[in-house]
Amino acid sequence: MVDEWLTSINNAFMDNPVSAFDFPLHYKMKGLCDQFAFDLRSLTDGTVSQRFPGQAVTFVDNHDTVRDAGNAVVNEKLLAYALMLTSEGYPSVFWQDYFNFGLAGRGTANGIAALIAVHENYAGGNTSVLYADNDLYVMQRSGFGNQPGLILVLNNRGDAWNGKSVATQWRMGRMTPQAWWGRNDKSKPADKWTDLNGVGDFWAAPLSATPKILWPPKGKMVPVTVSGAITDTGSGVNLSSAAYSVTDEYGQVQPQGTITLGTGGNYSFTTLLQASRRGSDQDGRQYTITVRAQDNAGNAGSQTTVVTVPHDQGN
Repeated sequence: MVDEWLTSINNAFMDNPVSAFDFPLHYKMKGLCDQFAFDLRSLTDGTVSQRFPGQAVTFVDNHDTVRDAGNAVVNEKLLAYALMLTSEGYPSVFWQDYFNFGLAGRGTANGIAALIAVHENYAGGNTSVLYADNDLYVMQRSGFGNQPGLILVLNNRGDAWNGKSVATQWRMGRMTPQAWWGRNDKSKPADKWTDLNGVGDFWAAPLSATPKILWPPKGKMVPVTVSGAITDTGSGVNLSSAAYSVTDEYGQVQPQGTITLGTGGNYSFTTLLQASRRGSDQDGRQYTITVRAQDNAGNAGSQTTVVTVPHDQGN
């Protein structure tokens, strides 16, 4: 029905093309965020933005859909905003999501504000789906004008990082994450490098630090265990290159060392960090732990996690 209407009304006699709200995409995004085992291979099938990208007004929720849980996107809403704000169409951000529901994330790379910046600065050109399966969706925007294009990776597993070797249009390029979010891990993903054929796949699986909060701040040196995995499906990981370093915002406690990789690239090491902070430090003391490695082709990758000594137990 929408197809027929847009085709009939946007004819040679129409000076001002008419657009349509992309309700099919809204319900696809609801499935993505709220439905168990939603298949990402059908993520954009049958949507207005797929068939008429220049006439699609896209939205995650609006003042009508949000009133009814049967129509509203309830869970993991930033997955939907990541898709909408990197895809073709004219996106509309629901003001309650931005201002009332705490999804803006202003000043961080973990919210709608960062995704708006990606939309404005990068999201130009045609869309190519580079890979899709039940849990993983990798999409490329080719770029247009001052917008160089982008790669979007959506992971719907919920229990682990996910990735795939894909062929992009960029040869010998470095890709730096601009916005990212995970339910339990907001660590910055590693930069990606593409080879002579535009193929890129080198990443470290998410690492975790235990404990993430050091308390009480009485100056004690606390053992912190960091674990994760480093994998590479191309040339393989250079086992001698795995190492870690700690950056203390005070510049005082900054251990570093090598990492021994086990089966499947798994690793675990323990380092000592001081549970102390300045009384005037309202946002607490942060230790940034970075794990680095190279593949056998010389490409480097890294992953970070943060351990905090908070100002108080409420912050």
